[in-house]
Amino acid sequence: MCFFKLIAHFLTKKPKLNELKKVVFVGPHPDDIEIAAGGTVAKLKELGVEIHFIIVTDGCLGTDNDTISEEWLAKTREIEATESAKILGAQSVSFLSFSDGGLYSQEDLNIELYKKIMEISPDLIWGPDPSLKNEFHPDHIKTGKAIEFYAINSGNILLAKRYGLSTNKNLKGIAYYFTSKPNFFITTRKRHIAKQLTALKMHESQVKQKIDKYDNMKLLSLVIKISSKKNGFKRCRFNSEAFRYVHPLEWHCFTF
Repeated sequence: MCFFKLIAHFLTKKPKLNELKKVVFVGPHPDDIEIAAGGTVAKLKELGVEIHFIIVTDGCLGTDNDTISEEWLAKTREIEATESAKILGAQSVSFLSFSDGGLYSQEDLNIELYKKIMEISPDLIWGPDPSLKNEFHPDHIKTGKAIEFYAINSGNILLAKRYGLSTNKNLKGIAYYFTSKPNFFITTRKRHIAKQLTALKMHESQVKQKIDKYDNMKLLSLVIKISSKKNGFKRCRFNSEAFRYVHPLEWHCFTF
């Protein structure tokens, strides 16, 4: 049994961060990347990795204030996301502008996200885990499934040709955030977390809302710091972000 585990570990070896050249972070909403993986983004930037953000929905329903319009909120959140991405060092941030709340087809999202990621051709993709137990939000589930559609078709030459694109032969896997089954831990430092929280503050339309008497920013900061310590403890580190990594050999039929 140990022999087979060793072979499986070798076949599905996780990529080294300093060997990555170009990565994509996909967010269902304008602030999800910062919350789930902002420390990792900051670390990758320090390592000289080229970073791209793709935001799937416009976030037009993300408020408890019924006096503002969906149009105003969507535009505001785009501006906030752009400023936040600059702080974390993303080279580009793209907005697919699907309506918040999952009111769009999975097929439409599959194709639009496929085309956008294919234009970038990253080494690694981060996105939400669609298999997270008790994940009810359709934007998160659909985004995760659309990333899977891209992954399995990233080397399909005829599908790429249909849209005037080239295949991506560099893709080393998918790293899912918001997951309950992490197997890929990235060590972060206080400076990475500080940059993560600074970027998150740019999303004023979200972090200034309150849950009971507490600002969202205070609650999110607490959750991020506690999660960082908990994940770091698992790897004998002070701070860490946790992801579920899936190797290309595991994308179809087989699992190791």
